[in-house]
Amino acid sequence: MSETEQVPAALQGKYDEIVALTDQFCQQHLNEEYRSLCRRMAAKLCRKRPSPVATGKPIRGPVALLIRWAGQLSVRQESDASHAGR
Repeated sequence: MSETEQVPAALQGKYDEIVALTDQFCQQHLNEEYRSLCRRMAAKLCRKRPSPVATGKPIRGPVALLIRWAGQLSVRQESDASHAGR
């Protein structure tokens, strides 16, 4: 695990749940770069004080935010690439 993916021990299980879902999504719909970004963002959410991951809310909330962010970023990059080719 890289330094940017270090999380408090108390939140390691939540982090593992989040990245299992985001890894699967990125593998199916995005790429390795987005997988890495989602992992770093999940770790940052776990380190934030107070952490939204620790609130006991369903874990799918943070996952949905990460996936939405990654999807929007992907669409922007595709749009930028199509405009650059003109």
